[in-house]
Amino acid sequence: MPSFLKYTGFPKLIGECGGKNYHFVHTSADVESVVNGTVRSAFEYQGQKCSACSRMYVPESLWPQVSLNIFVLKTKIAQFLSALSVKYCHHPLKIHVQT
Repeated sequence: MPSFLKYTGFPKLIGECGGKNYHFVHTSADVESVVNGTVRSAFEYQGQKCSACSRMYVPESLWPQVSLNIFVLKTKIAQFLSALSVKYCHHPLKIHVQT
């Protein structure tokens, strides 16, 4: 009997990507969780280059859904940041002086 059959969950996968964090997506993965986790990892840890997600391995069967959802989420983030830029970045000194 193979030893991997004794796992009740899934074994941890460890891979070396030259100091880069990666997401290795299984075919049974929930697409929404994959997209949210990947985008969060890429942006929340961007100041820590080895912790920020910079590589993603996705099965061909999931790629159409994952890529579309990442594009949609990226668009929402860009719109949000654009709105912040208009509100706060055009007059940063004025805002800091008033507060």
